[in-house]
Amino acid sequence: SAAPPPAEPALQPASHVPAFPRWVHRLSEYLERVPQRLDLWLMPSYSSVIYHHLRAGELAQALCTFEEMKVEGEVPSHAVYEMLIRGCTIAMRRVGQGEVPDHLTSNMLKVVMRLWKDMHEMERRPDYWTYNELIRAFGKAGAVPQALELFEHMCGNVRLLP
Repeated sequence: SAAPPPAEPALQPASHVPAFPRWVHRLSEYLERVPQRLDLWLMPSYSSVIYHHLRAGELAQALCTFEEMKVEGEVPSHAVYEMLIRGCTIAMRRVGQGEVPDHLTSNMLKVVMRLWKDMHEMERRPDYWTYNELIRAFGKAGAVPQALELFEHMCGNVRLLP
């Protein structure tokens, strides 16, 4: 007589196995706090003050600090321009299809364009991230043709591709 077929093993869910030891996660959490701790010990730079203003939602103060930075003769980095453009974009109200941007959004787009112009005047060549922030601002303000034109420009420049 034939032996019965073997029973299929019951499927058991895999127990959770962490990908990294616990100390790796603790180290990562500590290292994330290092910049904030350094800011407490070191004299804050204009860039860090601008960053903290933007994180707190204080765009006007960030822009004033930016102007003060320039008056003091410090040349803003790409990161400062990117932060400020992003801060302006966050402050905008998204324009729906067929809608006209409100007063705030129109003004924020003007500030973004002044930052873009200033960046060129300070001889800072925009990089991939700066272009992304400008495209994001155009898109949120409803300036889709300008966003697409900028995207096409990026696609034609190997230096600006991701």
